[in-house]
Amino acid sequence: MRWSVGPLTPAALAELARYLRHQAEECLLLAHKERSAPSAAELVVIAASLHERATKLETSLAHHATEQAVAEAR
Repeated sequence: MRWSVGPLTPAALAELARYLRHQAEECLLLAHKERSAPSAAELVVIAASLHERATKLETSLAHHATEQAVAEAR
């Protein structure tokens, strides 16, 4: 099942990006402590995915801020 919510504010998106980065860091810490190589590798993959999603959110926020600044300058 898929669900969605309305558009999120830039502040909410920024907080989500921070949360995703924090979770990525936690995955990397767990991977470092993990004794099983396959499990550690999976945690690194999860961390990379979280980091990528956070980067996409931050890029989207920067693009939105640029568009808003241009619109206000007109």
